[in-house]
Amino acid sequence: MSSPYVSATEEVDSDSANDSPRMTLGPLGAAMLRDRAKRAATSSTGSTKIAVVDPKTRSPEKLESFLQS
Repeated sequence: MSSPYVSATEEVDSDSANDSPRMTLGPLGAAMLRDRAKRAATSSTGSTKIAVVDPKTRSPEKLESFLQS
C-alpha cells in the first residue's frame, strides 16, 4: 500500500545520514541543556494554576465601565 505522503528518511541516502559528523557541545552548551532539562522536569511536575471567577464579583456595571474606558 503506497502513501501519498513521503517520509523524509526515504529520500535521504542512508549512508550519508550515518556518516555525517556531529559537533560536540562545549561546557556552556551542555550546561544550557542540563538547565533546560531541569526546567522541563520541574514545570511538568508542578501543579497547574486555574483562574477561578467568583460570580459575585462579576457585574454588568463593571463590564460597562470597562468597555467605556
